[in-house]
Amino acid sequence: MVQNDPIMDSVNTAISNSNHCLGSLYRGPNTSTHERFHAILANERITYEYRNNPIIRRLTRDIYRPATLTCEINTEYFWREERADGSTVWFTELNAKNRLEKFCRKLYGHKSRVSISINRLDRMYSKLFRFRFEPLDQSQDLVEKASKLLERMPARPPELVDCPTVMPTKYRAHSFNALYSKDTILWEQLKVTNCVSSVVLRTVILAIISPTFAESVLEMTNTTAALLETVSRLSSIISNTKTVWRAYIVRAFLWNSWHRLQMLYFHLITAFQIKDGSADGKKERLTLRGTLVAPHMSIDEMSKRQASSGKAAYMCGWNFELLRTNPVCIGFDFRRFHWLYYAAFGDLNARCLSGQSNACRGQNPQSCQRFRGMVIKDQSAHDQECPPDCTKLIWDEKSYRCLSGGRAALLAGQECPSSGNIQFCKTSDRTLAISHVWSHGQGGRPETGFNSCLHFRYSKIARSLGCDSYWIDATCIPENHELRREAIENINQVFISAKVMLVCDKDIMKVDASSLNVATCETLFVALLVCDWNVRAWTFLEAFRARRSIHLLCEKNAVVPIREIMQKIHNEGAIDIEMMLLSSPHFLPPIDDRELALPRGENRPSFQPGLLDLETSGNLLSHRPASRRGDDIVIWSLLVSDKTIFYDAETFWTSMQGELLKTSAQSERIITTAININLTYLISDTPRLATRGLGWAPISPTLHSTVQYDQSGLNSFDSHSAIGAITHDGLVADWRIWIFSNGDDNNGLLFDKNFPLGSESGFPKNLSQIRRRFLHGYRHGAILTPREMPANRERWELEGRMRHRLVVVCGAGRAGAASLGERMERYTSRHLKEGNIRWDEHRDSVQWEWRGVHPWDNDEPMPRWRTVRKLLIV
Repeated sequence: MVQNDPIMDSVNTAISNSNHCLGSLYRGPNTSTHERFHAILANERITYEYRNNPIIRRLTRDIYRPATLTCEINTEYFWREERADGSTVWFTELNAKNRLEKFCRKLYGHKSRVSISINRLDRMYSKLFRFRFEPLDQSQDLVEKASKLLERMPARPPELVDCPTVMPTKYRAHSFNALYSKDTILWEQLKVTNCVSSVVLRTVILAIISPTFAESVLEMTNTTAALLETVSRLSSIISNTKTVWRAYIVRAFLWNSWHRLQMLYFHLITAFQIKDGSADGKKERLTLRGTLVAPHMSIDEMSKRQASSGKAAYMCGWNFELLRTNPVCIGFDFRRFHWLYYAAFGDLNARCLSGQSNACRGQNPQSCQRFRGMVIKDQSAHDQECPPDCTKLIWDEKSYRCLSGGRAALLAGQECPSSGNIQFCKTSDRTLAISHVWSHGQGGRPETGFNSCLHFRYSKIARSLGCDSYWIDATCIPENHELRREAIENINQVFISAKVMLVCDKDIMKVDASSLNVATCETLFVALLVCDWNVRAWTFLEAFRARRSIHLLCEKNAVVPIREIMQKIHNEGAIDIEMMLLSSPHFLPPIDDRELALPRGENRPSFQPGLLDLETSGNLLSHRPASRRGDDIVIWSLLVSDKTIFYDAETFWTSMQGELLKTSAQSERIITTAININLTYLISDTPRLATRGLGWAPISPTLHSTVQYDQSGLNSFDSHSAIGAITHDGLVADWRIWIFSNGDDNNGLLFDKNFPLGSESGFPKNLSQIRRRFLHGYRHGAILTPREMPANRERWELEGRMRHRLVVVCGAGRAGAASLGERMERYTSRHLKEGNIRWDEHRDSVQWEWRGVHPWDNDEPMPRWRTVRKLLIV
């Protein structure tokens, strides 16, 4: 534990106060929640009924309340209006946004002398969401449960930036007035930060009644984000001092409500995923709408500024940055997270940089010696009770070679008495599979030996768990090339069938788990999220395959099931810690689709338990390095297939190519047996293959560049872009495109010759950078961005997420070839119908080559896009 530290004492006090909602809020009419819960239940009645959906009934059986306890939530305020005659009028997107802006101006009294108050804000905000509850026979029990759930949230959200320097004292909590002068304004002293909106209270009741209302809570959360963004944008044009602090109070109120709604939404999703499993890393339901929290500041930018406050020096900067930038974690509150971690590891020096007490800055893994450059001696780790005469045990090669498939080490005492070496058996459902980080000192090979203390430790643990053998790479993967390949080909099955998978990490093994209370579970989980084991490629594969049986090795060789930790946190722990469960799909059990009996059809999900698609697996591996060169492709192929392993990128991508056919009747492209890929996943600065037809294909799932491009907004699960087909000719997909000349050939501006290339727009600067970096030797260039799928497009644009937008750059017409204009002279204006270009007839006329990705600043204008259908990129 940490020694007394005056700085951290104040931090500890603030954190502990901020994580018990009812106990630390300044009680008043906006925080007395028991009375308000009772009023809600007494005054609002229910009208909504469950849809006759067998899947919902099956998911909710035995754990949730009966179907009669339901409610209706209307989040369509800005999109429709119900007239007196019973008719409904739907508004266009422009009209809806105008209604949104008008509503926000009313919130802060743009042209009104009406005094702004919490009660007034609460009434107006509540009108947006129509709740109706049925009075319950056991309403007192419901109120108690709702109050306890609210107590598990932080008392106040993280501080909102740009607090005005002048604000009337009537907006401050009375208990602070005696402590601070009237000129002092602190976030904690504002009444608005200590309120709990009625919408939040109603949502808490929903969460208690039934987790099946998660989608409605998501709608409320995203609508609140739209309100917050609109008020933030309007605040940028306000000059009147009085209106400035009015707008800030409104933003603080909406930020407070959004923060709680976000936590309640993720609490409901966690309930589903702990019980019914995670859909193999899919995050469509986990990425919330981006928003602005202040003029010209996104929620991601504010998180970047504040999330590291209170971080312990021992915590790896890169490991934490991976957690912070996870799309699921945008806007998360990390205050309690840091407090728990500091309490466990605050007195330790960092391990990131040799000879330095501070951790790396988190810019990239290459700058951290936990990933690169640290010299580690094999088998330097020993058991905590290792005897002085510890020796190394080598393998019994004959015992190993006489078997095939996956091999596991026999437990101590099971070996042949005549042999003092480690002997083997076939892996089975009684094998203990051990997952560790090589650099923590347990690495090695069976030929060179395995510390006898470790052999006895894992033998003892295996027996206590009902296992008859154990698997660890240091004893079961030889250096011999053929034997190593055979062992890797069976690694999926080893971890899928293992009775228990044991996580061995230096930091986890420092935590005392003798008393598994809520605080211990939270500490273990916080340490697990940012430990070295959790950010490696091989360990991710092992954990993902063994999700049903993950256990943690703690201090004094105590073994704790991770499912017990998750359940404890979900039931009793702080919700701001519970939310982070969703950032790590490999901790959650896989979804079992056998009982769902989903209807067949076009929208049926392609459930393949234990396997991931290309984009999801690639994203999950993008910042997880592998220690051995080439292992990244091996791991990628093991995640997407349980049949064939590939050892280089070219054969990996070639195996996914389908045939590209063209019918003579309609000149339409038909793709057969091709693998589809989300185009957004391809937009990164990862190097590409130099093979014809695969010039667009990344050489690795791991991002190699040290350039920081706001990767949090580039994940495939955070986009609704078009899908591309991988063919022998190249990548075929729909794109939005803008074509330009790379020289004096004005034919390059065939599709957009009227675009104003104004020198003040900043666009020529981008073109200059693109030409200099990507298009040397090419006559023509094109800027591409994935075409969005209209059916999946959100009502509110995802704004405020990225500083830059990455665009794809392609080149055509290498030096010596005919110009693009000459090769496309048959391409007349009759093909440009409604801005959609059909490229099918000219597949062989235009050879677009993938040249790279350019970061386009969102403050600069974008080109006037045209949509091109089935474009081929070679």
